[in-house]
Amino acid sequence: MNDYLGAPLKDFAKGRTQPQIAELLGITQGAVSQMLNSSRDIRIRECGDGSFQALEIKPVGRARNLPLERRSGERRTAERRQAERRAGGAA
Repeated sequence: MNDYLGAPLKDFAKGRTQPQIAELLGITQGAVSQMLNSSRDIRIRECGDGSFQALEIKPVGRARNLPLERRSGERRTAERRQAERRAGGAA
């Protein structure tokens, strides 16, 4: 079994356009856009035949029950603070 989980999608995307990534992964450009703009942990792994495979790493067990902001880290926390500021609430 290959234990390598692959490169984070955002690293794989550097120097590539969304249409290029979509073609390499065999998915639509819209799907690539959604993955890049999400906080999902998506990894790209090169297969033995030179093709690429996208994998999503998801927590199981107790970690699944944590609030979203605790699971997805600082990005969600920052987005929540911005939304609260726009709504006039405290951060």
